[in-house]
Amino acid sequence: MGILLWFLIGKMHERMEYIGQIDPKSRYRCRFTISPDWSEQAYSGHKEKNDIDLNLFTARPPSPIQKWVQTYLYHSPNPVKMLLTFQLERQIALESMAATKQGFQFGEQFYLQDGYPELEGFDHDNTLLERHIRIDGYPATFLTAEFLLASQPRKPAYRATILLVYRSDGGMLYKVAGFAEPSDYESVQREMEAITSSFHVEKVPVPSGSKR
Repeated sequence: MGILLWFLIGKMHERMEYIGQIDPKSRYRCRFTISPDWSEQAYSGHKEKNDIDLNLFTARPPSPIQKWVQTYLYHSPNPVKMLLTFQLERQIALESMAATKQGFQFGEQFYLQDGYPELEGFDHDNTLLERHIRIDGYPATFLTAEFLLASQPRKPAYRATILLVYRSDGGMLYKVAGFAEPSDYESVQREMEAITSSFHVEKVPVPSGSKR
């Protein structure tokens, strides 16, 4: 019974691989792993003409075994209510886009600072964490910030962790962003750290027999 239980717990936390769309010009794509606690949803927001990937992930409702594990093994306080009450606020969005005629600005949303991608018009006074890293040799920026509403300037409306990866040899930008209310943000932060650790940019060979 114990072995079976821990096997089920392991399967419950086994990460899934997400493989992005192939850029038709360069044949590059991104891939990363994401927790099964997140499900892919149809994205209905604004789409830039140079977008390649545009995906949204939202928190899944807990399964019966997750409820049992949270209650009797992890002893979480009221775990079912805790997981269900903020599932709609927790989101992770993926967007990849090709460079536009504006150069490095990618739809006038991003620019390069010392070779690393940055958000256009971003208020760094609200940044909680920012670090520059390399992913498969490409410059990347990982940051966490709080965003305010004009109507409530002293109370953060939501918190976001954003990963920007710039493919400098072909003008591609990959963005993964996780959002939630500050009080519900811990699981989003952990997931964004895990996505960043597993994120890769790769070139896909042209299938044999295809025209180049």
